Formats: sequence, C-alpha cells, structure tokens
Amino acid sequence: MAFFWKDEHGTRQEDIGLTRDVSVSGAYIFAKNTPPLHSTIRLKAPLPSGQIGGRPLLIAGGGRVVRVELVSGEYSAGFAVAVKHLVIRRVEEQP
Repeated sequence: MAFFWKDEHGTRQEDIGLTRDVSVSGAYIFAKNTPPLHSTIRLKAPLPSGQIGGRPLLIAGGGRVVRVELVSGEYSAGFAVAVKHLVIRRVEEQP
C-alpha cells in the first residue's frame, strides 16, 4: 500500500508498506518510514480483479494515524490508521 502525508514543513512525503488487518474502518501498515502520530494521510493500493479478463481494482482513502510502533524485521516500524473515507473502484484501461 502506498501512503502520503505532509511533514511539519508542509512538504509531501510518501512511502510504501505491507498492510495487515485491513477493514473499512482502519488498517495496520508495516513500513520503513512512518507518518507522525495524529497526522492525516492518504492511502492507495491496487487489487487484482479476481476474475479472468476483469480489470484490476484500486482502493483509495484517507484517515488519521492513531498508533506508531517500532517493529523488528524487514520493516523498522508500523502504524495504525483510522480510516475516515474509502473508495474501491475499477481501474480504467489505458489507451
């Protein structure tokens, strides 16, 4: 999952992470860089269509970081986000 936020100077930051426990109300994301606690973030992740010949799907949304933790392994941290809005749509074919 890709995620985006603005730092304390208003500069757009972004990273990608491994998502676990995804629901319509929240998610937990393992990442090398995390947004600060209480920051507002945007999320985006592609999903396969699940059917032969179907178009892939895109999940997009936003929310607020409610927990940040140090973790061990490939990713050095993880964070929980409370989702405020979420949209799932089909990805349109490119010309």
